Amino acid sequence: MEKTYYQYIIILLAILFAGSINGQDSSVVTTDSTVNESLEHSNDKPKPILKLNQGTGRYEYFSSPIRHVKVTLEGNIQFSENEQEIVSISPDGYFLLTERRWFTTRKLEVIPGDDGKPIFKYRVRSSTFPFDEAAQAWLRETLPEVLDETGINTTIRINNYLADGKMRSAFREVARLGSSSRKRDFYLRLADLEGMDQEFYQQIVRDAGEEIHSSSELRYALTELAKMLPGDEETTSRLIRAAENISSSSEKRYAISQFAENRDHTASTLADLFDLTESISSSSEKGYALRQMTALVSKHPAAAKAYLECAATISSSSEFATTLITLASNSELDDEGWAHLSETAAYISSNSEKGRVLRHVAAQGSEATEASRALLVSAASIESSSEKASVLRAFVAARDLEEGTYHPLFSAVKSISSSSEKGSVMRMVANRETIKNSTEVDLFLDATETISSTGEMESVLNALLQTPKLDDASLKAIMRFANTHINSDSSRRRIIDIVSSRMMEDI
Repeated sequence: MEKTYYQYIIILLAILFAGSINGQDSSVVTTDSTVNESLEHSNDKPKPILKLNQGTGRYEYFSSPIRHVKVTLEGNIQFSENEQEIVSISPDGYFLLTERRWFTTRKLEVIPGDDGKPIFKYRVRSSTFPFDEAAQAWLRETLPEVLDETGINTTIRINNYLADGKMRSAFREVARLGSSSRKRDFYLRLADLEGMDQEFYQQIVRDAGEEIHSSSELRYALTELAKMLPGDEETTSRLIRAAENISSSSEKRYAISQFAENRDHTASTLADLFDLTESISSSSEKGYALRQMTALVSKHPAAAKAYLECAATISSSSEFATTLITLASNSELDDEGWAHLSETAAYISSNSEKGRVLRHVAAQGSEATEASRALLVSAASIESSSEKASVLRAFVAARDLEEGTYHPLFSAVKSISSSSEKGSVMRMVANRETIKNSTEVDLFLDATETISSTGEMESVLNALLQTPKLDDASLKAIMRFANTHINSDSSRRRIIDIVSSRMMEDI
């Protein structure tokens, strides 16, 4: 009973260990040697040929929880066409195949003989046996699987397909590999072939996106392909679409950054790139990716709208705000771009972060009427009185007020609930001394009417009356307002006295 218990423990550990490294290479091949050299010396034009990265390699995999296979090789090993036999081994070559199944271990060691033929040393457990028919049958059964799992012989098969012009078969050969890292390696080696047509390179990208299932390996493959492949629009678009299969937010963000840096973009590929960015689930990674693309918006101003639409999908208010400010600071936006930026800021849920963006826009953005209107409309959506007033004061302080902005400005002021905050904005407007006619005074008074505090109302009107260029109609309107809306007799009298004095000066 105790022996059975320990056997179960060993099996369980084997299962856990298998899950952690199944299908992974234990090392990287370190040297190159040319295989199937006849391909390079065809009577026709030179055929594309991959180098066989065979030099020194170590591979291992689990085919099941109870079966573990390891391969070590050096030099050049040539296999039979059916891949069931080892035909030759270079003078400096070495091949060791180890299969452990349950508690039984088989090893086949192959070294070069003096006559150039391979010498086989076969062991089961710790005993040496002749390489007889039973041993050869085991090799014939095991070797094709080993070559498939490790990709050792994949290069030879691919080269044969390339020589025959069977491109689709070459790609299917790569797709058969079990490891994402080995697939990645072969796709990059195919991309390094010279003289292939555009369709061939695009097929590499398409297959890499579909066949490499590891986020890190797919990201690595695509970012390297972005540096290697022709810079045409279609290939760039395929790279971006292939990256949609990267599930990791950080890996996808890195791929986007590399695409932005290493590819030339058109309006179409930029739209694809922003769509890809929108699919990132992490707010921080999405924001980071967008901030790294602000330079592209400077080159393509029309892309600002797509950038902003993507930014609007960031759920974190701080990331959202920082991304908008980065665009505002580092891109040469046109008037329409500034307007879109202000409109997008309205979607920020945090009052303080929304205010932070709009104050930045007020200080540095376009003073065009439509851009100013968009900023003021977004400011009106801020619920906090202090934040809203702060944005409006920044707006008033940074630009010349004009007829087209008074209406949205005073509409935003009216939406402030605090009398003191509302009064602070109105006094700043009055102190700019830009209000000159009765129409503008009427808008000012309409906003002043919403101030509930008599003291604030008197203070605002007093500031307005310091404006030097008020016409007679404006002064009369202020007097009527004071008589109608100021409840305090003393406050009302003080305003009326100032108005009367101004009117006497004009006579």
